[in-house]
Amino acid sequence: LAINQADSEYLNLIKAAEALRDQKKYDQAIAKYEEALEKKDEQGPKDQIIIIKGLKKEADNQVKYQEAISSADMFYNQKSYLAAKEKYNIAHTLKPSEQHPITRLADIEIKLAANSAAQEKKKKYDEAVEAADALFVAEKWEEAKTKYTEALNFEASATYPLEKIKDCNDKLILIAKEKEKVDKIFSL
Repeated sequence: LAINQADSEYLNLIKAAEALRDQKKYDQAIAKYEEALEKKDEQGPKDQIIIIKGLKKEADNQVKYQEAISSADMFYNQKSYLAAKEKYNIAHTLKPSEQHPITRLADIEIKLAANSAAQEKKKKYDEAVEAADALFVAEKWEEAKTKYTEALNFEASATYPLEKIKDCNDKLILIAKEKEKVDKIFSL
């Protein structure tokens, strides 16, 4: 009778553990299997504990993956590419076979390279404008005009260099008129 009661308790614990496992309550299922092992030392519950630990790890990875993808997609949509890249790398580490992080990482690399080229162009534009402004202040109109034109090569839609080129042309025309006037006076 005692053996039957122990077997009955063992079987009840196994059934409870299986039900908890099926409900994805992994920690509680492991506890029931361990409790069953205290009643009867068999290989079945030990195997189930190993399987459940694997399922639990997989479920945890799925949650972490979803969190990483959600964050990465949010950063990507906000054009925060470095933060998105970090999160996509985490997602890719968790699930290397998933295509979404791989595709986005490749796209981010292209965008970062393009952004780097744009920053280099902007830097050259700024340097040319700075040099042109210095020449303009020094009243070196021809050289300033050349530098402003160079700046336009880096950023064709910029209006500031165009205005300054017009100012240089106005100054050069004024100088030419003054020279013509002086030449006329001298010839008279």
